[in-house]
Amino acid sequence: MSPARTGVGGGQPPHAVRLGLLRSLQHEGAILTCYLAEDRLSPSNTEPTAPSGRSSPASLAVPVPAVLPALPPSTFSSRSSSTPSTESNRILELELMHRWSTRSWTSAESTPVCRAYLVDHLPRAALRNGYLLNALLATAAVDLAVSHKTSDSLNDSASYFRTALEYGNKAMADFRAQVTALTPDNVDLVFYFSSLVGVVHFSVPPADKHVSIIDRVCEHAEVTLKSGHIVAENMAWILAGPSPLPTVLRDYTVDLALMDELDQKTRAALELMSAVSRLVRVAPTSPTVQGSAVITGEMPGMMQDGQRPLACEIHVYQLAIGQTKYCYAEDLRDRRKAYFHTMFAVAGAPFSAAVRNREPMALFILMYWGVLVHRGKRDPSLWVLVPEGRNIVAESSSLVLFSEIVDVPGVREGIAWTRFQVGLPELPGCVLPSTLLETEIVAGVYTDAMEAAAGGMETGQ
Repeated sequence: MSPARTGVGGGQPPHAVRLGLLRSLQHEGAILTCYLAEDRLSPSNTEPTAPSGRSSPASLAVPVPAVLPALPPSTFSSRSSSTPSTESNRILELELMHRWSTRSWTSAESTPVCRAYLVDHLPRAALRNGYLLNALLATAAVDLAVSHKTSDSLNDSASYFRTALEYGNKAMADFRAQVTALTPDNVDLVFYFSSLVGVVHFSVPPADKHVSIIDRVCEHAEVTLKSGHIVAENMAWILAGPSPLPTVLRDYTVDLALMDELDQKTRAALELMSAVSRLVRVAPTSPTVQGSAVITGEMPGMMQDGQRPLACEIHVYQLAIGQTKYCYAEDLRDRRKAYFHTMFAVAGAPFSAAVRNREPMALFILMYWGVLVHRGKRDPSLWVLVPEGRNIVAESSSLVLFSEIVDVPGVREGIAWTRFQVGLPELPGCVLPSTLLETEIVAGVYTDAMEAAAGGMETGQ
C-alpha cells in the first residue's frame, strides 16, 4: 500500500459491492458509490428481471417498500388536507411550480446530466401522478420558506412552511392510495418522490425547538438510506428507465487519484480519523459491530486478552472513514453536488445508529462530515442540510470533548481542526497545531475559519 493511499483506498476496486469482495477489502479500502453501496445490506442479491420495454404487467410488479417517513410534528400546522380549489390556491400552485422549474429542482441535481429529467420529465410525470405533483409543490414551498428565513419576511416563511406541510401530507395520502406496487414504469418516480418527502421531512422545523441536530441528521440519513433501497433492489428497472442515474454511474465513477490533489495539511488532518480509530475500542454491543457482521459474515476480531475490538477493525467504521476522506477529494474537484451525502449511504444504517447512540468514534467522524456539509454553502442551490453544517460540528465536537476518548492522541487536534474550518472558536485544551493551521485557504470557502482565528465568532453559532 503506497503512502499516498494509506487509510484511503488501498488500491482496492471502488465499485466492489458484492459480499465476497467486501470480505477482502483492506482497512478503509471501500470507496463506494451512493446507491450501489446499499446493495450489501439487501436481504438478497436478486434483482427484478429487466423488462424489454416499459410495460409493467402484474408479473413485474413488486410490493411497495415501507420507505416513506411520516411528516414530523411541526411548529406549523397545515391549513387543510383537501384538494386546493380556490383561485388563490391555483395562483399559489402556479407560483410553486414556477419555483420548482426555475430553482428548486437544482437542489436535487447531482450532476448536469440530471437537468433534463428534473426540469422536463419529472414535472410532466407529476401532472399524471397526483402524489408526485404534491411532493414537487411541497418541496418548492420549503425552498421558498427557507429563502424567506434569511430575509425580513419571516411571516412569509411561516406561511410557506404551512403550505409545505399541507402539500406534503396530501402527497403522502395520495401515494398510499395510488401506488400499490413498484413497476418498471413508476420505480424512478417513487424514488424521487421518497427523496422529496425526505427533503420536506428534514426542512420543516420540528415542534420541539430543542431537538438535537445530530438526531435530525440521523433521521434524514435513515430516510435517505431507505430511499436508496428502492434503487438497489430494483437496479435493472432503474438502468432501463429514463432516470439519469445510469449516466451518472457511468460518467462519474469513483476516482481515487483525486485523493492526491488534496493538500498535505488537509491529508494530515483527515489522517487523524484513521489514527484515532487505531486507538479507540468499541463495545461489542455497538450497532457498528453487528452491522459489520452482516456485511462481512463474521464478527470483528477480539484481542487475545478479551479487550473490545478497535474501531479500525470494524468494517462499518472503515467504510465511514474511507468515504469521508474521499468526500473531501470530491469536494475539492466539485464534480458532483452535495457528494457528502454518500458517506451515510456507504457507511449504512449501523453507522447512523452509532451516531444516534452518541458513540465517541462515530461523533469524531461526524465532526469531519459536518465540515463538508458546511462547505456546501458555496452553492446557493444547496439549501437542504447545508445551513446546519456548523451546528453539526459544534454539537458533535462538544460531545467528543466530554467523552472517554478526548485524551486519545489526535482527538483534541481533530476537534480543533474541524471547528476552525467552520468558524467556531477553540474549546478548552483543543488547540490547532501549526502543522494543520496552514491548510490552504480556498477563496470563499474558509472565510468563517479566518474570522474564528481572529476571535470573531461565538461558540455554537
